[in-house]
Amino acid sequence: TETKALVPRCADREGYIAAIATICKRHDVSLIMPNNSLEAHVLSAERHRLPAPVFLPKVPTLDKANSKWRSWQIWSEAGQPVPATWLVNDEAGLARIFDEHAGRPIWVRGAGIPGKGIGGAALPCRTVEHARAWIDYHDGWGAMMASEFLPGDNLTWIGLWKDGQLVTSQGRRRLAYVIPHVSPSGITGAPAISETVHNAELNRIGHAASLEIDPDLTGVSFLDFKCDAEGQLRITEMNAGRFGTTHHFYSAAGLNLPLLYVRLALDLPIE
Repeated sequence: TETKALVPRCADREGYIAAIATICKRHDVSLIMPNNSLEAHVLSAERHRLPAPVFLPKVPTLDKANSKWRSWQIWSEAGQPVPATWLVNDEAGLARIFDEHAGRPIWVRGAGIPGKGIGGAALPCRTVEHARAWIDYHDGWGAMMASEFLPGDNLTWIGLWKDGQLVTSQGRRRLAYVIPHVSPSGITGAPAISETVHNAELNRIGHAASLEIDPDLTGVSFLDFKCDAEGQLRITEMNAGRFGTTHHFYSAAGLNLPLLYVRLALDLPIE
Protein backbone atom coordinates (compact mmCIF):
# COMPACT_ATOMS: atom_id res chain seq x y z
CA THR A 1 0.00 0.00 0.00
CA GLU A 2 1.07 3.58 -0.56
CA THR A 3 0.18 4.66 2.96
CA LYS A 4 0.11 2.77 6.26
CA ALA A 5 -1.32 4.00 9.56
CA LEU A 6 -1.20 2.56 13.06
CA VAL A 7 -4.61 2.34 14.77
CA PRO A 8 -5.77 1.01 18.14
CA ARG A 9 -7.04 -2.56 18.34
CA CYS A 10 -10.75 -2.70 17.64
CA ALA A 11 -11.40 -3.94 21.19
CA ASP A 12 -10.89 -0.25 22.03
CA ARG A 13 -14.00 0.55 20.02
CA GLU A 14 -14.03 4.31 20.58
CA GLY A 15 -10.35 4.75 19.85
CA TYR A 16 -10.50 2.46 16.82
CA ILE A 17 -13.54 4.15 15.24
CA ALA A 18 -12.05 7.60 15.87
CA ALA A 19 -8.79 6.56 14.20
CA ILE A 20 -10.58 5.06 11.18
CA ALA A 21 -12.70 8.20 10.82
CA THR A 22 -9.59 10.40 10.93
CA ILE A 23 -7.88 8.31 8.25
CA CYS A 24 -10.98 8.45 6.01
CA LYS A 25 -11.12 12.24 6.21
CA ARG A 26 -7.36 12.74 5.82
CA HIS A 27 -7.11 10.56 2.72
CA ASP A 28 -10.61 11.10 1.25
CA VAL A 29 -11.35 7.37 1.55
CA SER A 30 -14.20 6.11 -0.67
CA LEU A 31 -14.70 2.68 0.93
CA ILE A 32 -13.61 1.00 4.16
CA MET A 33 -12.68 -2.62 3.44
CA PRO A 34 -11.62 -4.73 6.45
CA ASN A 35 -10.12 -8.17 6.15
CA ASN A 36 -10.33 -9.25 9.77
CA SER A 37 -13.46 -10.70 11.39
CA LEU A 38 -13.17 -8.71 14.61
CA GLU A 39 -12.72 -5.41 12.80
CA ALA A 40 -15.47 -6.22 10.31
CA HIS A 41 -17.87 -6.74 13.23
CA VAL A 42 -17.04 -3.39 14.83
CA LEU A 43 -17.17 -1.52 11.52
CA SER A 44 -20.52 -3.06 10.63
CA ALA A 45 -21.96 -2.14 14.02
CA GLU A 46 -20.62 1.41 13.88
CA ARG A 47 -21.12 2.13 10.18
CA HIS A 48 -23.44 5.05 10.97
CA ARG A 49 -20.50 6.84 12.63
CA LEU A 50 -18.09 6.43 9.73
CA PRO A 51 -17.41 9.10 7.06
CA ALA A 52 -17.00 6.43 4.36
CA PRO A 53 -19.24 3.45 3.53
CA VAL A 54 -18.66 -0.22 4.22
CA PHE A 55 -19.88 -3.18 2.18
CA LEU A 56 -20.45 -5.60 5.02
CA PRO A 57 -23.14 -8.00 6.24
CA LYS A 58 -25.34 -6.92 9.12
CA VAL A 59 -24.15 -7.59 12.69
CA PRO A 60 -26.62 -10.50 13.30
CA THR A 61 -25.29 -12.15 10.13
CA LEU A 62 -21.70 -11.81 11.33
CA ASP A 63 -22.69 -13.21 14.74
CA LYS A 64 -24.24 -16.31 13.16
CA ALA A 65 -21.30 -16.91 10.85
CA ASN A 66 -18.66 -16.31 13.53
CA SER A 67 -20.31 -18.88 15.80
CA LYS A 68 -19.45 -22.30 14.40
CA TRP A 69 -22.02 -23.82 16.76
CA ARG A 70 -24.87 -21.47 15.79
CA SER A 71 -24.18 -21.81 12.06
CA TRP A 72 -24.05 -25.60 12.44
CA GLN A 73 -27.46 -25.51 14.14
CA ILE A 74 -28.94 -23.36 11.34
CA TRP A 75 -27.63 -25.65 8.60
CA SER A 76 -28.59 -28.81 10.43
CA GLU A 77 -32.16 -27.59 10.92
CA ALA A 78 -32.33 -26.60 7.24
CA GLY A 79 -31.18 -30.05 6.09
CA GLN A 80 -27.83 -28.89 4.74
CA PRO A 81 -25.00 -31.49 4.78
CA VAL A 82 -23.02 -31.04 8.00
CA PRO A 83 -20.89 -33.39 10.09
CA ALA A 84 -22.38 -34.95 13.21
CA THR A 85 -21.51 -32.35 15.87
CA TRP A 86 -21.99 -31.82 19.61
CA LEU A 87 -21.38 -28.93 21.97
CA VAL A 88 -19.10 -30.27 24.72
CA ASN A 89 -20.50 -29.04 28.02
CA ASP A 90 -19.06 -31.62 30.44
CA GLU A 91 -16.94 -34.76 30.75
CA ALA A 92 -19.95 -37.08 30.77
CA GLY A 93 -21.09 -35.73 27.42
CA LEU A 94 -17.60 -36.07 26.00
CA ALA A 95 -17.42 -39.70 27.14
CA ARG A 96 -20.75 -40.48 25.43
CA ILE A 97 -19.45 -39.07 22.14
CA PHE A 98 -16.41 -41.34 22.20
CA ASP A 99 -18.49 -44.34 23.26
CA GLU A 100 -20.81 -43.86 20.28
CA HIS A 101 -17.89 -43.37 17.88
CA ALA A 102 -15.46 -45.93 19.26
CA GLY A 103 -12.37 -46.44 17.17
CA ARG A 104 -12.80 -43.27 15.14
CA PRO A 105 -11.09 -39.91 15.78
CA ILE A 106 -13.19 -36.95 16.88
CA TRP A 107 -12.46 -33.41 15.72
CA VAL A 108 -12.44 -31.08 18.78
CA ARG A 109 -12.33 -27.33 18.20
CA GLY A 110 -13.52 -23.96 19.48
CA ALA A 111 -17.18 -23.30 18.85
CA GLY A 112 -16.71 -19.58 18.15
CA ILE A 113 -19.66 -18.70 20.38
CA PRO A 114 -19.69 -14.91 20.99
CA GLY A 115 -18.44 -14.13 24.48
CA LYS A 116 -16.80 -17.53 24.92
CA GLY A 117 -13.55 -16.46 23.27
CA ILE A 118 -12.53 -19.73 21.59
CA GLY A 119 -12.72 -19.81 17.81
CA GLY A 120 -9.85 -22.06 16.72
CA ALA A 121 -7.95 -24.70 18.69
CA ALA A 122 -8.78 -27.59 16.34
CA LEU A 123 -7.38 -31.05 17.05
CA PRO A 124 -8.30 -34.60 15.96
CA CYS A 125 -8.52 -36.70 19.14
CA ARG A 126 -8.51 -40.51 19.28
CA THR A 127 -9.27 -40.98 22.99
CA VAL A 128 -11.49 -39.29 25.52
CA GLU A 129 -8.40 -38.60 27.64
CA HIS A 130 -6.78 -36.82 24.72
CA ALA A 131 -9.88 -34.68 24.11
CA ARG A 132 -10.35 -33.93 27.82
CA ALA A 133 -6.78 -32.68 28.11
CA TRP A 134 -7.21 -30.48 25.04
CA ILE A 135 -10.43 -28.93 26.37
CA ASP A 136 -8.92 -28.47 29.84
CA TYR A 137 -5.90 -26.76 28.31
CA HIS A 138 -8.16 -24.16 26.65
CA ASP A 139 -10.60 -24.00 29.58
CA GLY A 140 -13.11 -24.85 26.89
CA TRP A 141 -16.01 -26.69 28.56
CA GLY A 142 -19.17 -25.22 27.03
CA ALA A 143 -17.11 -23.29 24.48
CA MET A 144 -15.78 -26.14 22.34
CA MET A 145 -17.50 -28.61 20.06
CA ALA A 146 -16.80 -32.09 18.79
CA SER A 147 -17.48 -33.33 15.26
CA GLU A 148 -17.10 -36.58 13.41
CA PHE A 149 -13.71 -36.71 11.71
CA LEU A 150 -13.94 -36.20 7.94
CA PRO A 151 -10.99 -37.77 6.10
CA GLY A 152 -11.73 -36.55 2.56
CA ASP A 153 -10.90 -33.53 0.43
CA ASN A 154 -10.63 -30.06 1.97
CA LEU A 155 -12.50 -27.54 -0.18
CA THR A 156 -13.64 -23.97 0.08
CA TRP A 157 -16.22 -21.89 -1.76
CA ILE A 158 -16.24 -18.12 -1.94
CA GLY A 159 -19.20 -16.00 -3.00
CA LEU A 160 -19.65 -12.29 -3.65
CA TRP A 161 -23.13 -10.99 -2.82
CA LYS A 162 -25.30 -7.90 -3.06
CA ASP A 163 -28.71 -7.78 -1.35
CA GLY A 164 -29.11 -11.55 -1.39
CA GLN A 165 -28.07 -11.95 -5.03
CA LEU A 166 -24.98 -14.00 -5.86
CA VAL A 167 -22.77 -12.04 -8.26
CA THR A 168 -19.97 -14.57 -8.73
CA SER A 169 -18.37 -17.49 -6.93
CA GLN A 170 -15.47 -19.91 -7.15
CA GLY A 171 -14.43 -23.16 -5.51
CA ARG A 172 -11.00 -24.58 -4.79
CA ARG A 173 -9.35 -27.58 -3.22
CA ARG A 174 -6.59 -27.20 -0.63
CA LEU A 175 -3.69 -29.55 -1.29
CA ALA A 176 -0.92 -28.51 1.14
CA TYR A 177 -0.54 -26.04 3.99
CA VAL A 178 1.83 -23.30 5.10
CA ILE A 179 4.05 -24.40 8.03
CA PRO A 180 1.88 -27.43 8.93
CA HIS A 181 4.30 -28.42 11.69
CA VAL A 182 3.06 -25.53 13.88
CA SER A 183 -0.46 -26.99 14.03
CA PRO A 184 -1.30 -30.13 16.06
CA SER A 185 -3.66 -31.23 13.27
CA GLY A 186 -1.18 -30.57 10.44
CA ILE A 187 -3.71 -28.14 8.92
CA THR A 188 -3.29 -24.37 9.15
CA GLY A 189 -5.48 -21.49 8.07
CA ALA A 190 -3.41 -20.81 4.97
CA PRO A 191 -2.93 -23.36 2.19
CA ALA A 192 0.42 -23.40 0.41
CA ILE A 193 -0.97 -25.16 -2.68
CA SER A 194 -4.54 -25.00 -4.00
CA GLU A 195 -6.33 -25.71 -7.25
CA THR A 196 -9.55 -24.25 -8.62
CA VAL A 197 -12.45 -26.66 -8.95
CA HIS A 198 -15.80 -26.52 -10.68
CA ASN A 199 -18.14 -28.71 -8.67
CA ALA A 200 -21.89 -28.34 -9.16
CA GLU A 201 -22.68 -29.70 -5.69
CA LEU A 202 -20.15 -27.37 -4.05
CA ASN A 203 -21.73 -24.43 -5.90
CA ARG A 204 -25.25 -25.48 -4.92
CA ILE A 205 -24.49 -25.98 -1.24
CA GLY A 206 -22.31 -22.85 -0.95
CA HIS A 207 -25.12 -20.75 -2.41
CA ALA A 208 -27.88 -22.27 -0.28
CA ALA A 209 -25.90 -22.37 2.98
CA SER A 210 -24.91 -18.71 2.66
CA LEU A 211 -28.55 -17.69 2.27
CA GLU A 212 -29.53 -19.82 5.28
CA ILE A 213 -27.34 -17.48 7.33
CA ASP A 214 -28.75 -14.33 5.68
CA PRO A 215 -31.30 -14.25 2.83
CA ASP A 216 -30.25 -10.63 2.12
CA LEU A 217 -26.51 -11.26 2.30
CA THR A 218 -24.21 -8.46 1.15
CA GLY A 219 -20.43 -8.64 0.81
CA VAL A 220 -18.35 -11.80 0.99
CA SER A 221 -19.04 -15.30 2.24
CA PHE A 222 -16.55 -18.10 2.16
CA LEU A 223 -17.38 -21.56 3.39
CA ASP A 224 -15.11 -24.44 4.30
CA PHE A 225 -16.00 -28.02 3.43
CA LYS A 226 -14.54 -31.43 4.19
CA CYS A 227 -15.55 -34.64 2.46
CA ASP A 228 -16.47 -37.78 4.37
CA ALA A 229 -15.10 -41.24 3.60
CA GLU A 230 -17.59 -41.59 0.73
CA GLY A 231 -16.55 -38.27 -0.79
CA GLN A 232 -19.73 -36.44 0.23
CA LEU A 233 -19.37 -32.74 1.03
CA ARG A 234 -19.96 -31.51 4.58
CA ILE A 235 -19.99 -27.83 5.59
CA THR A 236 -17.62 -27.10 8.49
CA GLU A 237 -17.83 -23.31 8.82
CA MET A 238 -18.59 -19.99 7.14
CA ASN A 239 -16.73 -16.71 7.30
CA ALA A 240 -18.68 -13.60 6.37
CA GLY A 241 -17.68 -10.03 5.61
CA ARG A 242 -14.06 -10.66 4.63
CA PHE A 243 -11.91 -12.56 2.19
CA GLY A 244 -9.75 -15.53 3.18
CA THR A 245 -6.07 -15.29 3.96
CA THR A 246 -5.09 -16.45 0.48
CA HIS A 247 -7.67 -14.63 -1.67
CA HIS A 248 -4.86 -13.34 -3.95
CA PHE A 249 -4.84 -16.90 -5.29
CA TYR A 250 -8.05 -16.08 -7.17
CA SER A 251 -6.73 -12.78 -8.53
CA ALA A 252 -3.58 -14.50 -9.78
CA ALA A 253 -5.77 -17.12 -11.47
CA GLY A 254 -7.83 -14.42 -13.21
CA LEU A 255 -10.74 -13.61 -10.87
CA ASN A 256 -10.07 -10.34 -9.03
CA LEU A 257 -12.70 -10.59 -6.32
CA PRO A 258 -11.53 -7.53 -4.31
CA LEU A 259 -11.87 -5.37 -7.43
CA LEU A 260 -15.39 -6.70 -8.05
CA TYR A 261 -16.19 -6.11 -4.35
CA VAL A 262 -15.15 -2.45 -4.63
CA ARG A 263 -17.13 -1.90 -7.83
CA LEU A 264 -20.24 -3.47 -6.30
CA ALA A 265 -19.87 -1.43 -3.13
CA LEU A 266 -19.58 1.82 -5.09
CA ASP A 267 -22.40 0.93 -7.51
CA LEU A 268 -20.02 0.84 -10.47
CA PRO A 269 -20.76 -1.41 -13.46
CA ILE A 270 -19.15 -4.85 -13.63
CA GLU A 271 -18.93 -7.33 -16.47
